[in-house]
Amino acid sequence: MSGEEEWVNEKGSWVQKGKGGIGAEGRRIKGEGLEGVEVAARVAVQEAAKVEKLQAQVRAQGEYKEVEGGVRGVAGVQEKLWEGCGISQPVGLAVREDGMGMGDIFVACWKDRFVVQKELGWGDELGKFGEGSGLRPYHVVIREDGEAIAVTYMCDHVVAVWEIVSGVKIGYTGQNGQPGREEGRYSYPHGVTGLRSGGFAVTDRYNKRVVALDGNGRWQRVIANTFEDYVYGIIEVAEKEGTVAAVAVGVANGTVEIVGEMDGRLLRRVGPLHLRPESMAVDVAGRLIAGGGVVRLNGEWIYDRYAIVVVESDGREVVTAAARVNTWVSIAPLTDGGIVTSVTALNDVFVV
Repeated sequence: MSGEEEWVNEKGSWVQKGKGGIGAEGRRIKGEGLEGVEVAARVAVQEAAKVEKLQAQVRAQGEYKEVEGGVRGVAGVQEKLWEGCGISQPVGLAVREDGMGMGDIFVACWKDRFVVQKELGWGDELGKFGEGSGLRPYHVVIREDGEAIAVTYMCDHVVAVWEIVSGVKIGYTGQNGQPGREEGRYSYPHGVTGLRSGGFAVTDRYNKRVVALDGNGRWQRVIANTFEDYVYGIIEVAEKEGTVAAVAVGVANGTVEIVGEMDGRLLRRVGPLHLRPESMAVDVAGRLIAGGGVVRLNGEWIYDRYAIVVVESDGREVVTAAARVNTWVSIAPLTDGGIVTSVTALNDVFVV
């Protein structure tokens, strides 16, 4: 193969050694900052409704490796959280665990147009939110007290808060189908995070700002509007040894900007990462996790990949999972160190 290394087929698994990311059907994909990574991906093509969907299961070979560009090796095995989960186009995820191996998960189902609550272990359905509203949920988060969820409806330009026990909508901001910039309006509200104050923070994507809502979803104020590019994922973090409440905001250029909750002042910047941070979380070790369906390879943004990275305290990335599939991706960490991720194009939820 002229100018390219050849993939080796070992019992149905494409194995690539040396540089690069993940490819399919024997194609080599050179990856920026992924030198020395050894990747194996088993790829199958699945036909559903006459649409080909690429399904990949990714496994690391060997241990993490220190590599140029600050990225460590690829790791993780993707397994389905449940067999036959019965949902269509899952996007946002929110998980709560009780410390005894039990819990529940909230999944924003784009095509079904509702958020479903399921038992974490067996997948039994516990409730639905927004069914019949016609709104398409995107991201979801559980309120600090555990009694309500906030949901962004990105393409509908609204945010709603639902009480978990009753399923009743208790808050709503935005105007359905009408983007806007004035107070109480959004232009594609993307990510949402709960705040320790009991309220929420939302990334207003095309308005390039972060806004604060109270615990019932009422508009409070703009936290920050100094971002140079569109804003995506968001998670509350603690800065300056836990003394300053802040939000980490994923920006379209691949950086994560951490700004103070009270004054919106930029405290520090992480990246750029090797993906667009569309969904973010903090794991049990206090590390930032980012997931995205757009990956940066050779300095260019590629739209038929997805990846999940863990950002170490020194800013380096550990690529935890990656695959060649055109999809949205959301993440939610587990207390055992695993990560739950939605793969929209496959209509399924996985554990990495």
